[in-house]
Amino acid sequence: MENKKFIGKITEKVFNDGGQIINISLSKKDVDLLKNEKTDFINIAVKKSRAGTWYAEVTDFTPNANAARNAAL
Repeated sequence: MENKKFIGKITEKVFNDGGQIINISLSKKDVDLLKNEKTDFINIAVKKSRAGTWYAEVTDFTPNANAARNAAL
Protein backbone atom coordinates (compact mmCIF):
# COMPACT_ATOMS: atom_id res chain seq x y z
CA MET A 1 0.00 0.00 0.00
CA GLU A 2 1.31 3.43 -0.91
CA ASN A 3 1.99 6.12 1.67
CA LYS A 4 -0.86 8.59 1.73
CA LYS A 5 -0.01 12.28 1.83
CA PHE A 6 -2.47 14.52 3.63
CA ILE A 7 -2.08 18.27 3.42
CA GLY A 8 -3.58 21.44 4.73
CA LYS A 9 -6.46 22.27 6.98
CA ILE A 10 -9.96 22.49 5.56
CA THR A 11 -12.86 24.21 7.27
CA GLU A 12 -16.44 24.65 6.17
CA LYS A 13 -18.64 27.65 6.95
CA VAL A 14 -22.37 27.10 6.38
CA PHE A 15 -24.64 30.13 6.29
CA ASN A 16 -28.28 30.40 7.37
CA ASP A 17 -29.37 30.92 3.75
CA GLY A 18 -27.90 27.54 2.73
CA GLY A 19 -24.71 28.90 1.21
CA GLN A 20 -21.33 27.60 2.19
CA ILE A 21 -17.64 28.39 1.94
CA ILE A 22 -14.88 25.80 2.11
CA ASN A 23 -11.52 27.26 3.18
CA ILE A 24 -8.24 25.46 2.48
CA SER A 25 -5.14 26.53 4.41
CA LEU A 26 -1.70 25.27 3.39
CA SER A 27 1.38 25.60 5.58
CA LYS A 28 4.89 26.12 4.24
CA LYS A 29 5.51 22.44 4.98
CA ASP A 30 2.52 21.53 2.76
CA VAL A 31 3.82 23.73 -0.05
CA ASP A 32 7.28 22.14 0.23
CA LEU A 33 5.72 18.67 0.05
CA LEU A 34 3.88 19.70 -3.13
CA LYS A 35 7.05 21.16 -4.66
CA ASN A 36 8.77 17.80 -4.21
CA GLU A 37 6.17 15.92 -6.27
CA LYS A 38 7.79 14.52 -9.41
CA THR A 39 4.90 15.08 -11.81
CA ASP A 40 3.81 17.95 -14.04
CA PHE A 41 0.48 18.16 -12.25
CA ILE A 42 -0.36 17.86 -8.57
CA ASN A 43 -3.72 16.24 -7.92
CA ILE A 44 -5.44 16.97 -4.64
CA ALA A 45 -8.62 15.16 -3.65
CA VAL A 46 -10.80 17.05 -1.18
CA LYS A 47 -12.89 14.52 0.72
CA LYS A 48 -15.45 14.47 3.49
CA SER A 49 -14.80 12.06 6.37
CA ARG A 50 -17.44 9.86 7.93
CA ALA A 51 -17.45 12.28 10.87
CA GLY A 52 -18.40 15.09 8.47
CA THR A 53 -15.08 16.97 8.50
CA TRP A 54 -13.13 17.80 5.35
CA TYR A 55 -9.58 16.72 4.50
CA ALA A 56 -7.25 16.87 1.49
CA GLU A 57 -5.09 14.08 0.08
CA VAL A 58 -2.42 14.30 -2.61
CA THR A 59 -3.28 11.61 -5.14
CA ASP A 60 -1.20 9.95 -7.83
CA PHE A 61 -3.98 10.03 -10.44
CA THR A 62 -2.70 10.22 -14.00
CA PRO A 63 -5.16 9.79 -16.87
CA ASN A 64 -2.73 7.76 -19.01
CA ALA A 65 -1.85 5.30 -16.24
CA ASN A 66 -5.50 4.74 -15.32
CA ALA A 67 -6.51 4.28 -18.96
CA ALA A 68 -3.79 1.63 -19.37
CA ARG A 69 -4.85 -0.04 -16.13
CA ASN A 70 -8.53 -0.15 -17.24
CA ALA A 71 -7.58 -1.48 -20.69
CA ALA A 72 -5.73 -4.37 -19.07
CA LEU A 73 -8.87 -5.45 -17.22
